[in-house]
Amino acid sequence: MNLKPPVRKIFLYLFGAACLIAAVTATLRYSGWCTFENVTVDAPRDSGEIQILTASAGENLFAVPVEKAMSDLLEHDDIIRVDLDYDLPDAFRVRFNDIEPVALVLDDNGRTLYRLGHNGYLLPLDSVPVFLDVPLITGLSHCAPYRKTADKRVAVLIQQIRKLHDDCRDFYLTLATIDLSHPDEIVVYLDGLPFCVETYAGALYDSIRRLMVFLLEFNPGLKEIRKLNMKSEGLIIAAG
Repeated sequence: MNLKPPVRKIFLYLFGAACLIAAVTATLRYSGWCTFENVTVDAPRDSGEIQILTASAGENLFAVPVEKAMSDLLEHDDIIRVDLDYDLPDAFRVRFNDIEPVALVLDDNGRTLYRLGHNGYLLPLDSVPVFLDVPLITGLSHCAPYRKTADKRVAVLIQQIRKLHDDCRDFYLTLATIDLSHPDEIVVYLDGLPFCVETYAGALYDSIRRLMVFLLEFNPGLKEIRKLNMKSEGLIIAAG
């Protein structure tokens, strides 16, 4: 079958590109140019963990069994996540627990701050800068690093906070503190408002949306109000 000139030209371009990719891949994988020699980590780690990464030193960089090394690293109690990038021509760059927090958590002794990851794990704040645009969660007991909290409301709150972040950015940024001291409700404090909001963990998103409509459309005078009870669907009960 005869191909029309434009079609034949496209075919030749694709064939040439495929040959070039194959040649580059073979060069990287089977030549001595990419010999694994070094690992760069984002923070000091235990020497045993580094040995897991450097066990294949001297091999071709692209022949190193990185999946197994990462799986072995995740067996350590203080490693929740591992990110590994190729640093050509001869190294890997590794990041441990590089998790953007959905909130900060202040433990029940009031002295230790944790990062709360989207997966529900608590991570030490360490030298990570304070994230001023995430809320602070208080009232949690039995907090421990590299563990999930026993309070089941936390997983629900994570989803509610992320939804607010995506749908109501302005009101999300006003979230200052979410207190979980009471077992049956949460108490929310928002920047710029003189009152707190009582609601349920699974209703945080809807409560903030209702509050947004209430404040913007009705513009009520609430200077003397101490709290708003939003635990009843469709009702906003003010208390002085």
